[in-house]
Amino acid sequence: DCDTFIAGHGSTALSTAIGVARAKKLKKEPGKVVAIIGDGAFTGG
Repeated sequence: DCDTFIAGHGSTALSTAIGVARAKKLKKEPGKVVAIIGDGAFTGG
């Protein structure tokens, strides 16, 4: 239910979160979108 998208690095997390948040807004769905990026992900670019 919570993990909509899983990627192994931080270089896709923010853009994916923005896209999911925008889609929720357009569909008028309630809720929040959170991108969790660990320190090991910063080598992704």
